[in-house]
Amino acid sequence: MRIRWNNVGLALAILAGLTTLAFTQWPIQPPQARGNEGALWGVGAWVVGLAFIAAAFVAHTRPWLARAILVVGAVALLASGMTFGRTWQVWQMGALAALFDVFPALLALVAAALIGPIEQSREERLAQERGAMPDLPLSPEQQAAQRSDRAA
Repeated sequence: MRIRWNNVGLALAILAGLTTLAFTQWPIQPPQARGNEGALWGVGAWVVGLAFIAAAFVAHTRPWLARAILVVGAVALLASGMTFGRTWQVWQMGALAALFDVFPALLALVAAALIGPIEQSREERLAQERGAMPDLPLSPEQQAAQRSDRAA
């Protein structure tokens, strides 16, 4: 069995999103609450987490957009982690505060490097041809080619 790295990238993008959402929803340590700025950070982290998950679904038709979403979200989380890490440094919890943002950001960056269109095995393609499996969504270029074929 061969590892399909594009599919690993998809799984990492979803894992980065779920990890971000989990750290936001269920704080583990006091630094995660972020003090008075906690509500704003929470909303931003939810947006980034949902964007990471959306990137996995967009990757088949627009891999460049999925990569951009993952990189921009990761940069936002890294900036947040460094900012709040410095804030909590007073109580010697700076590294812990940063970890809650840095870990999903690193997952997202690895996912951005690997993500791409879904790769299928020969058996899956044959099952699609027989109608036993649904077709994958078409990329915009394939949709345009299909429309021009119908018009001709």
